Amino acid sequence: MNKIAGGELRKIPQVRLERLPERAFADWKTHGIKAFAADKRKNHGYGADEALKLSADSFSRCLPQGLATPDHYIFQVLNTQDQPVGTAWFAVQDDYGLRRAFIYDLEIVDRERRKGYGRATMMALEDEVRRRGIKTLGLHVFAFNKAAEQLYRWLGYKVTDLTMEKKL
Repeated sequence: MNKIAGGELRKIPQVRLERLPERAFADWKTHGIKAFAADKRKNHGYGADEALKLSADSFSRCLPQGLATPDHYIFQVLNTQDQPVGTAWFAVQDDYGLRRAFIYDLEIVDRERRKGYGRATMMALEDEVRRRGIKTLGLHVFAFNKAAEQLYRWLGYKVTDLTMEKKL
């Protein structure tokens, strides 16, 4: 059992990360582009067409070789019955001699949210990163996503940069 927000105790479910199959990549990418565009619209106020283009360009730039892009790892998250409960994507980067990993995306399917799969997935990702000999794992959280921010703080993540803007 683990303490979570509000003082409740809940067992963290077990998950397994499995490389995303090639046959699932196109659907995952299409969904990811739409979801990232929606987040950009919500957070920054882009128009629908601009947000979609920005998102598609970002995915193309990050994954020029799709699943074969070096140092990018895209997983489906499976529960103990081998049913998909989400997806996760991280990349290993060389930052001026410091190798670190960065989570680009983590999504738990709607019907499985608030059941501990986000925590379990983060812990599994940390294990994946450690196995590669990397000691730093970073991520970005949109300011409106307070639930994700709370989860990451609970797991021990600290703010390292803070970007601010003002609508004029």
